Amino acid sequence: MFNKKGNIYILLLIIVFFCALVLVVYHFREEIHIPKLNLDPVRSEGQNVKCLLVTSVGSKSLRIGFSIPSEDEHQKMRLVRKLPRIKHDILMSADTPDLVSLYKERDFVAIKSYLLRVVNRHSDQTVNTLYFESFFYD
Repeated sequence: MFNKKGNIYILLLIIVFFCALVLVVYHFREEIHIPKLNLDPVRSEGQNVKCLLVTSVGSKSLRIGFSIPSEDEHQKMRLVRKLPRIKHDILMSADTPDLVSLYKERDFVAIKSYLLRVVNRHSDQTVNTLYFESFFYD
C-alpha cells in the first residue's frame, strides 16, 4: 500500500504528465490538424442578422462573414434562434471537396447559393439573398 507521501508524488506526476500532454498537443496543433472552431456571438444590426464563421479546412484557414436580411423583427428573431444550427451545418460541411474547390476558385456565386440553401433549410420564411461581408481562405 502507498503512504500519503507516495500518493502525493503519483498525483503530481499525473498532473505534470497531462499538463505536458496539453502543451505538446497545443504546440503541434497545426501538424495534427485540429480544427479551430470559433463561433462568434450573434451580431445584428437593424433587420440584418450577421454571421461569422471561422474554421480550418485542411491546412488552410477559412473565414466567411455574411449578413442575412430579414423582412421583419419576427423573422429576425427566428433567424437568431436558428443561427447556431445554420452555423453547425455550414461548419460540418466546410471541408467537403466540392466546397473546397469553390473556395479555391473564389466562386462567390456558388458559395452564396450553398449558404442560401443551408439558411433556407432552417428558416421558416424563404430568404432570397444574403450579403458577403468578408471572405478569407489561405
